[in-house]
Amino acid sequence: QGTPDAQTRIHRTIHLESPGFDLCTREVNLEWSSYQIITFPEFPDGETEALPFSVYQVFVNGSFAASVGMEETSLDLVLEAPGLQTFSVRAAEVDHPSEPGLYAESNTRQATFSWPELDEPVLTKADVTGEASVELHGHVAGDYQQYVFYFERNRPGEDFIAAGQIDLSSDDLFFVDEEVDGLDEGIWYYRVRAHLVDDDQECPEPAVTSGMISTIWLGGEIRTQSSDQLLLEFGFDQDPMADTFILQQRLPGETDFSDVAENISSPYPLDLSGELPLAGELNYRLLGQSGTETARSNVVQISVNPEINIPNAFRPGSSLVENQVFSPQFIGFTPDVYIRVYNRYGLKVFESGPAPGAAWDGSLNGKDAPEGAYFYHIVYTSNNPHVEDGEISGTVYLLR
Repeated sequence: QGTPDAQTRIHRTIHLESPGFDLCTREVNLEWSSYQIITFPEFPDGETEALPFSVYQVFVNGSFAASVGMEETSLDLVLEAPGLQTFSVRAAEVDHPSEPGLYAESNTRQATFSWPELDEPVLTKADVTGEASVELHGHVAGDYQQYVFYFERNRPGEDFIAAGQIDLSSDDLFFVDEEVDGLDEGIWYYRVRAHLVDDDQECPEPAVTSGMISTIWLGGEIRTQSSDQLLLEFGFDQDPMADTFILQQRLPGETDFSDVAENISSPYPLDLSGELPLAGELNYRLLGQSGTETARSNVVQISVNPEINIPNAFRPGSSLVENQVFSPQFIGFTPDVYIRVYNRYGLKVFESGPAPGAAWDGSLNGKDAPEGAYFYHIVYTSNNPHVEDGEISGTVYLLR
């Protein structure tokens, strides 16, 4: 036979291996042999020649998916949907799917992939149920039995921290977060993430993460307090905001909350002047209604402390009615009052029976008592379970 005068070079084709699949990441792994041109006389150890190609192009179901350099022979692709998939690789002169120039194609591989499908979990409300307790409600749709669900919470602008895990027995999401500090200091955000379980191994990264929902935070304070006026002001925050808010109140001696204002916005003033006299702990909470869901805020406790103002002087002839008599002023409660007044010699010049609004008009035995300093002793019975009985002594100056 002898040595041939001319021989072709050997072109090694691209061989695409059977694809691998990672269920946790939904990534398919493609590996292929490199395209090579080998000079025949040195085969199989001959030197390879420069290729006329610049990239490998990967196609999924006939559509261009990605490209890599000629030095690469593998690629991981995230699948967008389950089902039958067709893969191929092309070595191309130009990195353009429709105008590749010179090219060489691999064999074709087909494989069917599937995974448990789950829609994004939906949180419908974060319900404050105690001083450090929040109930989370929501729902899921899909193959939730093959997922493990975790709840997380954070303060606005901070990192999320783990709040707990729940294994679902239905498509209703429910979780109680029992150790939540600072519910009266501001809102907490919540979200839920679902991790797929593959062969009893939990995937490290979540397959799906829900949107965020926050608790309702309510704050309140006394703006004005006097003998005939009590004004409170409330502010609140939630994200996203409910459709409507209802303010509820529980006054001292009451066992249940009752509605006091509807469709309110923040800040909101509340006039309790009509409830006077009032003393003790006032409790408030906010209900946020979104569709059929009603979420509760933290409970705000406002202390209305009783006050006793006793004048140090009075003038029966004053043009101001409140300055014409000596009478203690009680704010927040209306007690029965017993007053005794003595002159500087210890002689009793006035005595009242125990009754609300007791007062001395500056008279003595039907005549004007002389100007000067007088000693008083006041005993009062509060008639309010939140205010203790008491007595006060001091000096008042009668002016003429």
